[in-house]
Amino acid sequence: MPRVSIYPPGEISVRYRFGTEREVIWIGRDRHNDIVIDRVAVSSRHAALRRVEDGYELIDAGSTNGLLIDGSRRSVVALEAGMRVMIGDVAIELETDEAEPAAGLRQEAHDAGHARASHRVRPQVVPSAAGADAGLGLLVWLLAAAVFFAGMAVRFQSDTGRSWIEAVRSRF
Repeated sequence: MPRVSIYPPGEISVRYRFGTEREVIWIGRDRHNDIVIDRVAVSSRHAALRRVEDGYELIDAGSTNGLLIDGSRRSVVALEAGMRVMIGDVAIELETDEAEPAAGLRQEAHDAGHARASHRVRPQVVPSAAGADAGLGLLVWLLAAAVFFAGMAVRFQSDTGRSWIEAVRSRF
């Protein structure tokens, strides 16, 4: 069963497995892709990994930063096992099981059981950095709001001589 490994700079690598019955796997920043790479240098729909008669090829989908091999930009790359291609600033690598050559991959009977009903690629490792960043952003926002309201309460008390809570209670 083929695998695609994603190597974002400074982050944990992610490995995706997919069955050989898949004809095209879309790669890009948009969440509707099969493999989502959330990096600024990756276009919304950057490339397509397509199964062809003698293996796999990676096709640029009109992206801004293209596909690079050794610094050379390509629109189509015939992939071989172990070959690294740059998609924006992210390296990707096609891997195959040692028993299977890159060309002429066979679909095994148990592959269909591993595919999800949505036909999306199943990741083996899910990095938690994106969730941690969102949680940190929420925490900073909540702290900023608390500091703002505390400052308003102190100013109200210095201007009126009574607490903000007492003023609210007397109104209602």
